[in-house]
Amino acid sequence: MKEAENIFLNLINQHKGIIHRISKMYMKDAEEQRDLFQEIVLQLWKACSDRVR
Repeated sequence: MKEAENIFLNLINQHKGIIHRISKMYMKDAEEQRDLFQEIVLQLWKACSDRVR
């Protein structure tokens, strides 16, 4: 599972700019943008971790 975590974190780091842009498109407030960013990453992790099992 550690390898899957490393792969996931590398992918998030590579594509965090896209996630930030999406967050800014949907939310005007900076705090809400951060919350949405975290929610997107959480949902991506859940989707990826379901495939690893």
